[in-house]
Amino acid sequence: MFINGDDSSIDDVFRKVDHNSISDQSKTVTHDCNIIEMRVTVQTLLERVVLLEKNEIENKRIIKNIKTENDKLKTELSSTNERLNQHLINCERKFTQYDANHKLINQQSKAIGEFDFNSYTANVKRFDSELERHSKLSVSLQKNISELKWNSKQSYASKVTPPGTPDSPHTTGIQIHSSTRSGQLSPIEIPESRSPVTCKQNIEKRYSNGINNSDNVTGLPYKTHETQNEGNRDISKPNTENITYKIPVRLEGVTSHVETTNENFFTGVTKNRTARYYLSGIDSKSTRAGILSYLETKNVHVTYLRLFSTRNNDRRISAKLNIAENCAEIVETENFWPKGVYCRKWLSNREWNQRFTDDAHHEPDS
Repeated sequence: MFINGDDSSIDDVFRKVDHNSISDQSKTVTHDCNIIEMRVTVQTLLERVVLLEKNEIENKRIIKNIKTENDKLKTELSSTNERLNQHLINCERKFTQYDANHKLINQQSKAIGEFDFNSYTANVKRFDSELERHSKLSVSLQKNISELKWNSKQSYASKVTPPGTPDSPHTTGIQIHSSTRSGQLSPIEIPESRSPVTCKQNIEKRYSNGINNSDNVTGLPYKTHETQNEGNRDISKPNTENITYKIPVRLEGVTSHVETTNENFFTGVTKNRTARYYLSGIDSKSTRAGILSYLETKNVHVTYLRLFSTRNNDRRISAKLNIAENCAEIVETENFWPKGVYCRKWLSNREWNQRFTDDAHHEPDS
């Protein structure tokens, strides 16, 4: 066949396929592919299992958080319900109170509507007239009491005073005003020939309390005359002895107490002088009562105290203090005031002007 050059034979020789060998090879290749595919599938399945485990853990964590939030919401819901119930109870209570107040107001409004203003006005006028009548009666009784006192003292004075003689000097027109208990003044005529009038007295200064000092004047117990509110009464009677009259004395100070039985004495008038100070650095929580209590424990007599607030500092306040002059040495001693409190003399306008003038003179010329 090769010699003859048969093309078909040549093709058959070179192109002949062994069917048995090809089938074996295909089987081997198919088996290997299946193994690879199985391995890939197993790997994929393992990865999916791991992912599922992770998802399961994450889901468990989420479920736990959801349960925690659910418990919190339940707690808040229960507390909200409790508050709501309490609020409802309070609202019911307030509604009951408001209803009772409303009923009371309605009753009061009805009572006001039945109020008779004319009857009320008539009662007020009647009470005023009764009060005026009682006031007049009290004034009349007071006048009668004054007259009785005057008559009794005049009769007592006539007993202790010798009778006058025709040679006794006549009285002059000198009049001295005396005060009675009602506060009015009536003139008293005093004979010119008699000795100077003296008063044994101990007068205390009571102007600050609104009390008249004339009520505190007392004469000698066995030679005392008192005037009446109405009219002038001439008590001039000839007498050879000295007579002491109760004459009101209005002084601007305090007289020293006279411990003597002699009618003729000589004394002076002293004024209650005060010292003024300026306090700074006081805590704003301090009170006026606290400052007065502190000074009282230190035996300091305070006559005036006023507190001032500071504009630029709310923590500190200042004060003006007036004390008795004899207590000035006490407050000026070292370590007398609490720590942080400063005490300086209170300067008047004249002293301030003098101080500024002195400072201006001492300043060096520029």
